[in-house]
Amino acid sequence: MSNQSPKTLASPAVAAVCNLCLGFGLSIIISGCGVSRSGLVSKVKHDAGKPVRSELAWNWRSVSDEDYAKVMAPVLGIEPSTILPQSHPLTAQAQEWIDRIDSKLRETHAAELANVPKPRAKVLDKAVPNAFVAPVPACYKVAVKLSRKATGRGKKDVQVLIEAQNGSVQAWEADAPCIDGTENQSAEETVADFVSSFNAASTNGCKFSVDSSGSLVVGDKCEVDAALAGVAGADALVLLQTANHVTVHSGIVTIMSESAFVSVLAHELGHYYRSHPTANGADYGYFYTQQTKNAAKRPSPESRLEQLGKDAVKATEAIDGGSHFTQVKGQVLRSELYFLLGSLVTKSKDSSKACVDARKLASSSDFEGTMAMFPVDPKLSSQQTAAYLKFEEGALDCLDNLALAGSGESVRNSFDWKQLKSVAANPTWPSWLDQLTPSFRDTLDTLNKELADKIGEDSAESSGRSVGAVLRSINKKLMAVEEDALVVLKKAQDIRLGQYTFEQEADDLAVEITASLGFDPKAVVDAMRSLGKDSRGSQRDLSLGYEDCETLWKNNWLDAQNNYVFVPVGGFTDPHHSICYRMFNIEREVAAHSVVPAAVKLPAHDDAAWTDLQNDVKIRVQTLVDEADMPFPAVTAVLKSTGALGCVFNQSRAGK
Repeated sequence: MSNQSPKTLASPAVAAVCNLCLGFGLSIIISGCGVSRSGLVSKVKHDAGKPVRSELAWNWRSVSDEDYAKVMAPVLGIEPSTILPQSHPLTAQAQEWIDRIDSKLRETHAAELANVPKPRAKVLDKAVPNAFVAPVPACYKVAVKLSRKATGRGKKDVQVLIEAQNGSVQAWEADAPCIDGTENQSAEETVADFVSSFNAASTNGCKFSVDSSGSLVVGDKCEVDAALAGVAGADALVLLQTANHVTVHSGIVTIMSESAFVSVLAHELGHYYRSHPTANGADYGYFYTQQTKNAAKRPSPESRLEQLGKDAVKATEAIDGGSHFTQVKGQVLRSELYFLLGSLVTKSKDSSKACVDARKLASSSDFEGTMAMFPVDPKLSSQQTAAYLKFEEGALDCLDNLALAGSGESVRNSFDWKQLKSVAANPTWPSWLDQLTPSFRDTLDTLNKELADKIGEDSAESSGRSVGAVLRSINKKLMAVEEDALVVLKKAQDIRLGQYTFEQEADDLAVEITASLGFDPKAVVDAMRSLGKDSRGSQRDLSLGYEDCETLWKNNWLDAQNNYVFVPVGGFTDPHHSICYRMFNIEREVAAHSVVPAAVKLPAHDDAAWTDLQNDVKIRVQTLVDEADMPFPAVTAVLKSTGALGCVFNQSRAGK
């Protein structure tokens, strides 16, 4: 990933920077990054005639190339060697279009954009198609009081990060990089801007103030990370501000036309000008009913849908938990129990033939070689299916002979409930777990700890039952949770529940910006089609994969009976929503606003030149290997989708 230490990259505050990347694709953005659950009326009205959400200077930060490499690259997990020079033809081409968009907006909105630095293109030589706008951490020597009763300037050498989305306060490690925030604006002005804008938008009770000494005072209702328990204050403050770079992976150029590529840049510039990284969470993520046609204005939140929306978010989280793992046809236990099952078998010292045989199989190099990275590898061969079913049958035969010990009870060669949960949270099998990089392992650990939480607490009913029976019971519980979640999501789909996110706003702005350049606004849809080529539908049609979506799209969103189809959102935790839904909604938005290409003179297009550029990139990305991804590409695919590696679009999970 980077030269930064695993400890620094794993810190909550540094992770918050990466989680706030606003990717064009479908990386899952962890909750709290702009997706509000409040359902309250938004104070931000999307308006093509008002490109910025706020004119306050603190929202943006001009970042030099040196600081991009030294500060942004480490916290975003970017290998500096992948950054192409500004003189590279691809970077120059991206910059030319960015300059054109920026100049056009400043012609009519000079005053509103006065505090907005001119955006710059940054291209990474990476094959995975992606583009994003990201925040940069800016440091200020400003005392922070974590309690209104605190006195003095705070604890020496303690830095805290305050997140603009919900006002949460987190510890910022001393060795984590940040830029000097005072290069463009004084600390006093920046803090004053932050406090006034945050307090005006906040709906969760969190408020900030500045006392007579100039210290920033954190309100009692603001969330303070547990790592700061007992700390009265800090002597330095970190704020995340929108950096003036649109970062593009070179791989995105190879899969789309130049007009589609321009629409990607327009989408990211929508994030940039609206400064979504500094937006209050209450302004996005609310719920509304999708009408037969989109209205020519931003949808309004409906308070009656707030509870269903919250339930849909929880249901999506429940479904997502299992979607990270490949399922085997005919399996008894869900694949998220794979690590637990194998760990219990290899830890058991039972001498029965069933357990001896199961341990031998689970520990054999042939079995591990056959299973490879199962269950995190999305591909599953027939050999793996057969090997898994044989392993599962033998493992359950073993564990069916072991009685689960009750509380305080000792059963020879077996486990009690506490041990069962501990092994679920910290599996020791298979051996490739020990080869994972710290960031990969951290993410997998999170998924395993979630499983341990779902297992629940010990009960009298478990005493005396076999370990195998208990695992089947846990599996049944997981299935029931998922079934309940599917009912909620089906209800949300049936009533056409919509969720307005910053990604939807960026899509809307991309339509308008693309058209203003003289392109067909449906170039935004073409970009989505290119990004979704490998997308797969989710179970129970909660989101549509590429082939089903193409069929609907080509038939103007009508089914075989010529009935209009409302494309499902796909989930309510990722602000991007599904690729097919975004195509569907973009076309509805074009119709609602009657968006047509502007009558402007475009620069001379040379398709051959674009093709040459694509071919040059293909040669580079075909030979380029991302060192951080090389050992475990399948694991990387899953972990990237959780946001652990930042803002990477993963085509294979686009339909999730």
